[in-house]
Amino acid sequence: FTVDKKAPVVEILSPNLSRSQSGDFTMRGSAVDTPSGVKSIKYIAGKQNSGDITVKPAETSSAWKPLDLSGDSWDIPFTGTDNITQKAKAQALGKKVEGLAAGVELYDIPVFFLVEDKAGESTQKGNTAIITKTIRVDPNGDIPEVTVLSPDANQVLGGTIRISGTVSVPNPAAGTVGSVWIQITDKKDGSGNPDFNQNATFDTINWCPSPDGKQLTSYSAGNPYWSVEINGNKEFEPSTGTRRTIWFRLRGKNDKLTPEPGQWTEPVEIVVDKAAPTITGMKVATEAKIGTAIPSGFDAENQDYVSNMWIKGDNLYLCADLAHNAGIEQIDISGSYFGASTITLKDDSQITGSNINGSGKAWFTQSSVPSITTAKNYKMRIPLKTTTNPGSNNGFTVNVTIKAKKQGEIDGLTAQASFSLKYDNSTPTAVFGTKIASSGTIQVSETSFTDPALIGKTNINTSTKFFCFRRGYCNYRIRQKYRQGYACLRSGTSHKGLSYLQPYRIFAAGWQRQGWRIRSSL
Repeated sequence: FTVDKKAPVVEILSPNLSRSQSGDFTMRGSAVDTPSGVKSIKYIAGKQNSGDITVKPAETSSAWKPLDLSGDSWDIPFTGTDNITQKAKAQALGKKVEGLAAGVELYDIPVFFLVEDKAGESTQKGNTAIITKTIRVDPNGDIPEVTVLSPDANQVLGGTIRISGTVSVPNPAAGTVGSVWIQITDKKDGSGNPDFNQNATFDTINWCPSPDGKQLTSYSAGNPYWSVEINGNKEFEPSTGTRRTIWFRLRGKNDKLTPEPGQWTEPVEIVVDKAAPTITGMKVATEAKIGTAIPSGFDAENQDYVSNMWIKGDNLYLCADLAHNAGIEQIDISGSYFGASTITLKDDSQITGSNINGSGKAWFTQSSVPSITTAKNYKMRIPLKTTTNPGSNNGFTVNVTIKAKKQGEIDGLTAQASFSLKYDNSTPTAVFGTKIASSGTIQVSETSFTDPALIGKTNINTSTKFFCFRRGYCNYRIRQKYRQGYACLRSGTSHKGLSYLQPYRIFAAGWQRQGWRIRSSL
C-alpha cells in the first residue's frame, strides 16, 4: 500500500503574479494531490497581522471561504464589490511596497489557501497545509508592465539578436507608457545570480547603468510593442572561446512629469555563441522590393520586421538571411500561420525545391552569404497571405529554426527566431458622438499657443474629457498631462507623406479660464 503524507499543491494559472493587477480580475488555479486526491480548498484574501503580511490564519478561523472544484480547477472573482485593487481595500488587505519612487503606490496582498487531501478515513482529517500566494496591485493603474516575448530563456543564439515584447499600463485612462529601459550583464553576484548593480560594458557601450538601465531609443511613447537588436557588430561575442552567457531584464516608465518606473522583468538568460548559425536581415516586403534596401523613410512595401507589426492583403513576404560558415542543412517552420503542422526541410534539394503549402514559389533560395565559403546558405521569403484569415484574432506566428551542418565530431548548432504579425483587411468606419466645442484649425508656430474659442464655454467643466488630434505630416505628438489643464508637444515618429489623425484624451481642468493652452516639452 501507499502512504500519503503530503498535502495538496496549489498552482496559480492566472493572473501572472509577477505583474501588477489593476481593476477587476479573476484569479484562477488548480489544486492537485497525488495519490489521494483533493478533499477541499478554502481561501482568505488579506493580511492577518497589521505589520506582517506573511502571518498565516489559523486552520480553525471562521474567515475561510470554500472554493468549488471543477476537476482540479478553481477560480476567485475579484470583481465588483470584491475588487481588491481599489486603494482603500489595498491598504486594508495588504502592505505598501517600500523603496519605490515618489508618487508610486503598489501594494502586496496575501491570499491564503487551506487545502486538505483524502488520505484520512471518512472520520479522520487528511493531510492539510496553508499555502500563501501574493498579489501585487496598482490602485492607480498607471505603472507600466513589460512582457518579454522573445527570445526564450536558455536559447543559444548568434549574429544579430532581436529582443522584443509588449508594454502597457493596467488602466489606459490613467496614463501611458513613456519609455522602456533595459539592462544587460554577464556578471554574477556572490550567490551566482546575475548582478545588475554594476556596469557591464560591451564594446564601448555600458548596457547596465544603475539604477535605470539603458533607454530603448527605438521605442515610441504609447506604443504597446518594443524591440531592440543587439550583437549586430558582434559586441556580445566573447574575446576568448565561442560562448558568453548574458542576462537581460526590462522595465517601463510612465509619461508623468516625473516618470514613475514599473518593476523589472525576471532576468532572461541566453547564450551568445559566435559559432551558432544566424538569422538576420528580417524584414517585410513586396516581391518587387525583396532585394531592395529598406529606405530611410517609411515604406509599407519594404520595412523592418517589428514584433506584432500590422500588415494587410496578400502581397507581402517575410524575409531573412539564414547563414553559417559550414552551411545550413535543415530548416524547420512552424507556428499558427501553418496550423498545427511543422514543416521540416532537409538538405538543399528539399529546402529550395519544395512547393510549400501549394504556394507555387520557392520559400528559400541559395545565398552567397558568407561569401568566403562554398557553404549553402539561404534567403527566406515566406508569402504572407492574410485574406484567408490565418491564425486567430487577426494575428499569427511564424517560427523558424535552422541547423548548421555538422563539423567534424561536433553536431550542428541551431538558431531560432519567432515572428508575430497582426493583420487588418477591413474598411475603416467612423462613429460620431455629441459635439461640445471645437476650435477649428490652429497653426502651431511657437512653443505654445492659446485658443480663445474655448474660453468661457459653459458646457465645459472639470469632468469633461477632450480629444485633440494631430496630422501625420506633423513631426510632433501631443502628450497628455493630467490635472495641469494642458497638453505637451513632444517629438514623435510620424512619417512624412502619411495623413492620419491620432486622438489624445486630456482633462478640461483650467480650460474655462485659459482656453486650450498647449505647451512644448522639447
